[in-house]
Formats: sequence, C-alpha cells, structure tokens
Amino acid sequence: TGLIAAGISCAGFGVIGRFGVDALSSEPHTTGMGEMFGSGGLAVAVVCACVLVCRTPLTWIVWPVRAVGSMPLTAYAGQLVAWSAWIWAQDPPVDPIGGFHAVDPFWPMVLATVVFCCAWSLFVGRGPLEWAVGAIATRAAPARLDG
Repeated sequence: TGLIAAGISCAGFGVIGRFGVDALSSEPHTTGMGEMFGSGGLAVAVVCACVLVCRTPLTWIVWPVRAVGSMPLTAYAGQLVAWSAWIWAQDPPVDPIGGFHAVDPFWPMVLATVVFCCAWSLFVGRGPLEWAVGAIATRAAPARLDG
C-alpha cells in the first residue's frame, strides 16, 4: 500500500506541469519531468494495486489480464499484424503513417487479444513467441549446473 501511495503522489506531482512550468511539462511525449512522474507514478500505482488484488480471493477477476500478461510478445506481435491488416483492408486505403488514427479498432483489438490469450493459456499454456524465445535462449546459453 505504501507503493500505491507513492505512485499516486508522483502522479499528482505530474499534474503540476499543467500550470506552465516548461521543465515540468506533463504534455504527452514531451519528456518533461511532469510527464515522467505522472505516467511513471500512475504505472507504479496500477501495478501495485493489481498485485494486491491478485493476493485476495478476487484473483479470478484479473485472470484475463494475467493471461494476456503471460504472453506479451505474442499479444503485441499479433496486434501489430492485425493493425496492419486492418489498415490495408480499408476502402479507400489508409495511409499507414498519417491515417493510422483514422482506423479505430481499439475495442475489437482488446477483446480479440483477451479472448485469444485466455484460450491459448487454457488449452496450450505458454505463448508461442515466448516459447520460441525461451527455446532460442536455452540453446544459446544452456544452464550451468556446476556453479
């Protein structure tokens, strides 16, 4: 709970940047201190709150999020492929750079990612790209048992 309070405090500090001090800018992607404290603090608070929820009987509520979190590389790569297909399937075609935001499949993408990861987790286990990276890493640097 202490880290949640610290995260919320940092996020609150980030709001100060909205009052005109350039070095404390909290505008997105400006690398201002306000933006870094705000987004970092919020991330710490959210992660800590999720960890606390996972230590209670309510852990089943966050199981879909845990399923996605167990295969982030697969989820992100799948989303990139789906975004690309979605952009190129538009009629008229969408400019992949400038028109990216014109294509807005956010909720379908979220639902598809959660459903895929939950099903994969239930029926297969480890994500396919996580498995592949693990296999490559094991072959590249086999475990040494002799200490």
